[in-house]
Amino acid sequence: MLTRTGDLAQSTYTTQLLLDAQTRSRETQIQISTGKVATQFSGIADGASRLVSAKDALQRIQQFQTNNQLVDARLQVMESSTASLVEIAVQLRVLLIQRLDSAQGVPGIITPGTEQLLQQAVAELNVELDGRHLFAGSRNDVSPVVLDPAFSGFGAPDDTYYRGDAVELTVRADVDHDLTYGMTADRVGFQELIGALRTALEGDRNDDRAMLESALGLVNAALPKITDYQGELGARQAALERINLGHGDAEVYLQRQISDIENVDLTAAITRLSQDQMVIESAMATIAQLSRLSLVDFLR
Repeated sequence: MLTRTGDLAQSTYTTQLLLDAQTRSRETQIQISTGKVATQFSGIADGASRLVSAKDALQRIQQFQTNNQLVDARLQVMESSTASLVEIAVQLRVLLIQRLDSAQGVPGIITPGTEQLLQQAVAELNVELDGRHLFAGSRNDVSPVVLDPAFSGFGAPDDTYYRGDAVELTVRADVDHDLTYGMTADRVGFQELIGALRTALEGDRNDDRAMLESALGLVNAALPKITDYQGELGARQAALERINLGHGDAEVYLQRQISDIENVDLTAAITRLSQDQMVIESAMATIAQLSRLSLVDFLR
């Protein structure tokens, strides 16, 4: 069978068209099956640098979010403990006022209730989360509050119980923002509350009115301070929440950017595949027709 020069050129062109369409078709099928534009960075050379930068930024933001969520959990527990300490102070104040106003005070009458409040106060200041004492500064090996049985400083804040350190913990909440969130159990308001509870116990047992009045003065001084501590922790939670909202917005933006670079548009891919398959079918038909040309066709 003879082949004309024009037919040879047509055949070569059609064959190349077929091969190109088959290559695109295979690539598109992989894109559709994986959902990705390419399986290697070389397949998205024009967007590879932006993709790497976006993924690095996303990883940093997600690490900030993980750290901030842990700190937020700690702040919630600490805020709950200070709220309980406020309630303890209020209850002690009520007990002392009732004891002092009683015409016939009975020694020891408020002791059981006060002992329970003292145990609760110690427990709140020794609160833990994931094995960490939250009011102990940077120390995790000891409970921050250990009452000294030899305490004798009744009528004054108790500054003998603290076993933690003076470090107030911070977290890198954002690229350029360090947030202090720690609070130690030796703050004056806490010392006044513990001192008030211990003084109230001693004054009640001994029916010592002056000591009971000192205890009332201590708890009155402690109450607004601990309320302020609760507000301080709440403010830190709010600040952390604002930062996390910003991280959330940035995360959505970066994920969308990453998706635009590496994820395939399935509708467009399916359309391309359909078009390439039409090209393949047409090219194969043309090649088949050219291969059947006879001498008669050549002489025409």
